[in-house]
Amino acid sequence: AEINKKGYIYTKKGGWIDLGHANPKSPDKNTGSENLWRKVRFEPKLKKNSMVNSYIVRYAQSMGIKTIKIGPTETYCIKRGLSLKEKKSVALAIFLSVSMRFEAFQGCWPYCILSGASSFSCEDLFSNLISFYRAVNPGPRYIERLEPVSREEALKIYDKFGPPSKYKNKFLRPMLFHGGLDKPIRGTVPPFLNSIKPAKRGKLFVKSNSTTVIYADRLHKEIVNKAKSYVKDYGKYFIITPIPNSYFKY
Repeated sequence: AEINKKGYIYTKKGGWIDLGHANPKSPDKNTGSENLWRKVRFEPKLKKNSMVNSYIVRYAQSMGIKTIKIGPTETYCIKRGLSLKEKKSVALAIFLSVSMRFEAFQGCWPYCILSGASSFSCEDLFSNLISFYRAVNPGPRYIERLEPVSREEALKIYDKFGPPSKYKNKFLRPMLFHGGLDKPIRGTVPPFLNSIKPAKRGKLFVKSNSTTVIYADRLHKEIVNKAKSYVKDYGKYFIITPIPNSYFKY
């Protein structure tokens, strides 16, 4: 199961796992937790004399067939020079935001016709979390540490409770069905999948919609004087809506 990229397994510590969701790789540069982490970790080169001390990251989750894909995309401005720990926190926050939006998207008309009953299926978010840790902290055998059960035991659980999509879960905590239960219970996220805390928007990153973000205690007075109507002061950072590049030269 550690190397399988598709299918479902049942584990004692994580309940049902969708191996497709738990796979960090994607051929699409805007999807997949591995691609997100690469974008966050490796900052694009800063242009000479540029005052813009943030960089843009776009991340999406999608569904569909072959070249026809649909799903939400979010764009963020991230402060340059963050530590590795801070970048992991920012990446997790972005990842979880898009994951929640995608699951909600799957349940909306008319997209629910394509996804069926899979919106917030009980295994989705926890499986996503596995993919994130596989990308950011590669090495540990995460599936093995969740203690998969035999195929026979998994089938018994399926026969008793029905398909995982029957149960909805909007939390990262897994739903557990084994141990002679009459109804599923919510488990806990194991420590090895809970070592990174998502960052709060503002100090380290902000959601962006065709804007530039400058992190500073104050902006150069020339920029403020030239473009007052474009600048919003949020204390430790400034949101600047699209203005000519000349405004950033001083």
